[in-house]
Parts: sequence; structure tokens; C-alpha cells
Amino acid sequence: MQWLPGRKAATIVTLVMLACAHLYFEGLDNLEDVWGGEEFEHVQTGQLVDTEGRLEPPRPQGSDVRDFCEVPARQFGRGEDLKSSVFDACCANPNVSEGDNLQSAGTNLTFIAIPKAGSTTVADLMKVDKLHHMAKDRMDDLRRPGQFAFAVVRSPFSRMLSWFKFCICKDPVPFPRALCRYAFRMSEENLHDQPLAFRKWLKVAVDYPNYWVETPMVDWIKDENGKVIIDYVVRNEHIVEDLSKLSCMIKRPLNKVERHNPSKCNRRTYTIRGNQHNGSDTDIMEAVRQLNFLNLTQCYDSESVKIVAAKFRKDLDYFGYSEPKA
Repeated sequence: MQWLPGRKAATIVTLVMLACAHLYFEGLDNLEDVWGGEEFEHVQTGQLVDTEGRLEPPRPQGSDVRDFCEVPARQFGRGEDLKSSVFDACCANPNVSEGDNLQSAGTNLTFIAIPKAGSTTVADLMKVDKLHHMAKDRMDDLRRPGQFAFAVVRSPFSRMLSWFKFCICKDPVPFPRALCRYAFRMSEENLHDQPLAFRKWLKVAVDYPNYWVETPMVDWIKDENGKVIIDYVVRNEHIVEDLSKLSCMIKRPLNKVERHNPSKCNRRTYTIRGNQHNGSDTDIMEAVRQLNFLNLTQCYDSESVKIVAAKFRKDLDYFGYSEPKA
């Protein structure tokens, strides 16, 4: 029976190797996509919207939740007061207890869920419905007394990359299906160069006739007259910090949720979605690995940067996002 220890050791080594391979090919499981580099370190944190629909100057970087609460009760975009007691309680106890709720703040939440901006994570954390309806289509909700409206935004460049990965890695084929099938086709035709597949898809995607994809994010939060009518903007790049501030400000605790990334690829999904793979299993695994680790530096060249910047110029100007270095 001297062979048992050796066999056990071999089994352990095999299991460790399989675990490492799983982590390698499944990618990172974070709240945010892997952008690569320091493209978004300059991005401002969450901001309130003034009565004219303009973003108010953000609090200084590094301000904690207590600092954020040191603002007086103010008029929000629709001229409604948020009770000063909310801010007082927030400053006195930044750690909102489980007993506090939305009603205690005298406020109702309306979440304008912009597709591929991080809305799933935010909806789960804030315990709100995720309805992909523009603000101008939810005026009945927004006109209710004590309403507080917010949205989450992200860089248009990372948002388009997120669309591409979502189209390929989600099973079954997600909406908009025709555009997502085209993304998968580009991925299949360029198994060893997923950044190239993205750039080819992008040229079609920016002009695809679907408002989920082609509408600038700032238009999602405007009324029929073109005025921004929400009260607070969450930045995906600072999603944890911004939601903590919002939770404190409206005296509503964040929900406990597991981290997830719906745009994470795996070999099984890629194989099921495929029609005719020209490559081997090794080729497919390499494509999946690339998809899970795509970042802006890899995917954007000067031409693709210009394409997105031209299409979403309004977002760059209003939210203050800048173009990544190509």
C-alpha cells in the first residue's frame, strides 16, 4: 500500500491545477469591469444635480461619508425639500442601521436604469426595481411627492466594451439580439484577436437603431424639454463610495449582495452559442481568456476612440469623462 501517498499527492496537485485553470479562464469576479491601467482615476465621485439640471461641484476627493453629509437641506431638481433631519441623522451616525428605511427619510426612490452602466449591481444594493425606461417616460413616478431620482453612469468607452462582452458571454442571446449575434460572429472570426473583433463590432454598434445602445446616457435622465430631472448621479468608477454616500444621504441601508459580473465568459457558454468553430478547443479557451481580460488599452485605437467620442460627445461633456489614450 505504499502507492497511496503518491496517488493522494497526485490527486491534490491535479485539483490545484484545475482550480488555477478555472480562475485563469473564468476571469476576475468584481463589481466593475477590468479596465486595465489608470484610465479612470481622475473621474469625479457621485454628484448632486441642481435646480437647473447641472451637476454640482463634487466634494473633494477623499471626503468620507460624514463630510458628504455636511451640506444643508437643499432644493432638488423638481423643487422638493429633502428633510434636514435626514442629513442630521446621517452626520450623527454615518453607519445606517438595519432599522432605518426609505419611509423614515420621507423619500421615495426612482432609479433610472441605464443599460450597461452598472444598473444591475446598483438595483441589488439599493433594493430598487431595475426598469430600463428613460426619465421622460417615468414622469408619473418623478412627480410624486418626496421623490428622489438617481442613475448610475460610466465612461462611454467602457460602456461600449461592456456591451460587446455582454453580447458574447450571456446565454441565451441577450437583447438586442441581432447586434449581439453580430458581436459573437466577430468574436468567432477573430478567435485569437478579440480586441480586433471589438473594433469591428463597434463600427456597427454605434449606429445600430436601438435606443438602449445608441442613446447617450445624459438623454436617459432628461425630460421632454431636454432638462436633467434626476437628483443624484452615481459613477460606476466609484460605485461603492457613491452608493455609500447615497445610502447615508437618504438614510437607507445598502442590501447585502454577492459580487457578480454578468459579462464574464466561460468556455461552455461560448461553445453553446457557437455555430461553426474554425479553431480548436485551445483556440476557444484563448478567446474566452481574452474576453475576460479585455481592457480599454487593448481594445481602443485612435479610430475607435474617435468613433465613440463622436457618438457620445454629450456624455463626455456633461459628465466630464475624457478619452482614453489610444
